[in-house]
Amino acid sequence: MDTDDLEPQQQKPAPKNLEEMSIEALGEYTIHVHMHDNDGRSDLHQPVSGSLPDDVYRQVATLPHLRVVDIEMREGYTIEDAVASREHLERYF
Repeated sequence: MDTDDLEPQQQKPAPKNLEEMSIEALGEYTIHVHMHDNDGRSDLHQPVSGSLPDDVYRQVATLPHLRVVDIEMREGYTIEDAVASREHLERYF
């Protein structure tokens, strides 16, 4: 076999550093998100109440492949807290 007949191997692009990317840049990879509030220091899983700027919710809502949005809350919160979280997110989704 003559190696001149083979198609050249295309070099794979270097993987992206996903930790430094924006919501918009991660959009091509994102199909499922978990939403909850916290205090900025620990993962408290509080009801969603608008602790983030509106622009963040809008960016998440416009991700092109997004199919699932989970509202995550720790034990001790009520169904009313879950409904309030959903109502807050429905303004954007």
